[in-house]
Parts: sequence; structure tokens; C-alpha cells
Amino acid sequence: MDKKKDYIRLEKGLAIYKMEKSANWYIYLWDKETKKAIQKSLEIKDKTEAEHEARFLKRAKEKGMECSILSQPSQKLKTIINKLLKSYEKERKDLNTKDNKYKELGRYINIFEDLKNGFGEVNIKDLDYAHLLAFYQKHENKISKTQLRYMNLAIKKLFNHCLSERLIGVVPAIPKIKTKVGETGTYFTNTDYSTIINKLINRNRKKGIQTENNKLLLNAFIFTTQSGIRTGKEVTNIQCGDLTVEEIQGNKYWICQIKGGKIAEKDGVKRKIILTPEAMNCIKDILSDTAFTNGIVDAHLIRILKDNKDRYLFRRKAGKEVDFSTLFNELKKEISDDLIEKDLKMYSCRHTFITNQLKRGANINIVAKHAGTSCEMIEKHYNHLLSIMKPTELLEEGYNVETKYQVVPELTDRDYEMLDLAIESQS
Repeated sequence: MDKKKDYIRLEKGLAIYKMEKSANWYIYLWDKETKKAIQKSLEIKDKTEAEHEARFLKRAKEKGMECSILSQPSQKLKTIINKLLKSYEKERKDLNTKDNKYKELGRYINIFEDLKNGFGEVNIKDLDYAHLLAFYQKHENKISKTQLRYMNLAIKKLFNHCLSERLIGVVPAIPKIKTKVGETGTYFTNTDYSTIINKLINRNRKKGIQTENNKLLLNAFIFTTQSGIRTGKEVTNIQCGDLTVEEIQGNKYWICQIKGGKIAEKDGVKRKIILTPEAMNCIKDILSDTAFTNGIVDAHLIRILKDNKDRYLFRRKAGKEVDFSTLFNELKKEISDDLIEKDLKMYSCRHTFITNQLKRGANINIVAKHAGTSCEMIEKHYNHLLSIMKPTELLEEGYNVETKYQVVPELTDRDYEMLDLAIESQS
């Protein structure tokens, strides 16, 4: 390896030197901005001339003058992204495919690949608002609010990396675009709801895991329709210790703390929901293998929940998670000919709960807090219901039309009044 020789320090952070196999002088200049030394050939053989050139280049650098001899190698966006992708792929390799972190990294990887394909040849220092605007506008009205959130996070991660590596000094503003208007999703009619329940109850399943999965699906189906919680982590992360009894305005209610999913906590406040008697019957059925029978009094149930506080209710006994969406889709194939609505999903349980609340005129703010969403999201996705929530406010004389199919009836008006009071006090 060629070694340095004749090293001459000119001033702090500046020197000239030669390499053993070269007749030319080199410059050593400490770059305060990048915190790295610039070491390049001056292509000058005379020592005095090299000293003058080195001092001139330092002054030019300090005044921000462009000097090609001192410029750093080009940092194309694709080079930086490839480095990030390599890091993310390595981290993802050691994760379970069902892990949230695995899915999250997958989202970032897809976004970076998309950005690289469009602007990979652009130097990171030249990447400005106009480039980002073109990238974002390509996705306007085509991606969901969640997808946009991940896109913003990915872009911020990119710029944070570049800032930490001192590749850029200024971060351009992130453009704002409109997201697509999502469809409400289908809710269950009374007939379809009954068809599904009856099939789950009378379904012939082999003993073991199939039987256990079927029982969990039955209870998760009823529980999520009764509670409106999301059918993924929000339900699978519920443990016995998350259920408590609280007294609200003189009445006692079963309360469940939500720990998983999108909104388990907001602004430091843990999300809690009130449970209906039907939802609690699901809990009792799941715990029927824990030494009690139907008709158990709540005092006994409280003791059982406390003794088994770490047990996950909507998982198999070994603690293994189940994919309720997959299980429901398998069930739907078996009874597709018996269903009126063909586009039903497990997530329709949540849509059914929210739809029921809106149709009976419940306060949107309370429904949003209970469901772990926002009034804006409800107004966006359920806008078609808001205009018919209270028809008597638009009609001088109302009338009823008998219909064969209705949204699943849940509780009496008195029950709903108490439910509103309880949820409002939790807000």
C-alpha cells in the first residue's frame, strides 16, 4: 500500500503531503460540515505552489465556493436506499412473518423500492419538494390513510438517515395529498348472522385443533359484533386480567381494556370499552373448561378471571394465535349458497356494530371513542348512514315499511341508554 511521506501541517485542519509512489502533493482538509477529512491530489509537484493552493482551497471551502477538487462523491438516491433496504431485509429475516414488525418493515421496503424506481438516479442533495410532490401525486386518491401514514414515516426515515450521515443539511417539506375514500364494508343482516351462528354451532369438526378453532371463531364472531373491536390484535391480545367490573353512575358494568391493535392508547389514556351481556357470555363459554358451568354468577367469574389473569381468551390453549379472517373465509365457502350477501368478511362484525349504533342515532363521538377511531373516519366511511339516522327529523309524518331482512337487533332501548352513559363516562 502506498504510504504518506513529507507530511507538512500548514494550520489547524490543513496539511499537504506526498504519497511514496507519487510526485504530486496531496491536500488534507478537515471538513467541519461532514466531520470527515478530504484527502485528494492537488496535481502539483512544486511544494510552495501546493501550499498556496491548499490555503486557497480552504478559504474557498469556508466561504461556500464550489471547488470540484473538494467535492464529495455523488450520493445517488438509489445508493442510499439500497443501503437501507439491506439493513431492513437483514432485520426482517429474523422475525416471524406474522409479527407486526415484519409487516411494518415490509411496508417500508415496498415504499423505498417505489421511490428508487422513480427517482433513483437523483442525487440526494438535489432531491427537493418538486421530486417528492411528483412521487406523492402518483398515489393521490389511490392509497388509504394508513398507507399514507407509512409513506410519510418511510420518507422521514430516509431523511433522518441522510441527516445522521451528513449527506444533507436541509430536509424538504413533505407534500400533502388526498387519500382514497374507503368503502364502508358490508354488515350482517339478521338472516346471514343467524345462518353463520347456526353453522358454527352445528358444524362437524374433527377433534383437536379444528374443534378448538371453531369454538374460538364462534365466540370471536359474536364478541366482535357485540363490541365493535377490530378482529386482529385487538381481540387476540385480550387476557383474563383485562376484564374488570366498574361502577358507573350507580350501575356495575364489565369493562375490557384494549391492549393491541391500532389504538390501545391515545394521548396517554388507555382505551377501555364496556361489554354487553352477550359479549360476556362468549367469555364464559371460552372459560367453560376452567371449572364452571353455564349460569355462573359474576362473583365466581371475577375469581376465575383473576386466577387466570395471564391467559389469552381468544387464542388456543397453548397461547398460539389464530387468524380469524382466514377461519371465517373457510367457513364462508361452506355456506356461500346460504348467504344473501356474498361480500362478508370477519371485519364485517365491526361494521355491523358501528352501523347498529349509527342507525339507532347514537352519539358519533361516543361511538368513535368506543371503536377506537375518529368522528372524521366515521363520517367518511359511514356518510350514507348519517342522513337516515333519524328520519323523523326530515319527515313531518314518519311511517314504517316491513322488511324481511334487518340489521342484527342487539339490545333494548333501555340497555342502549345505559350503554351510552357508561361509555360516555369512560371518555
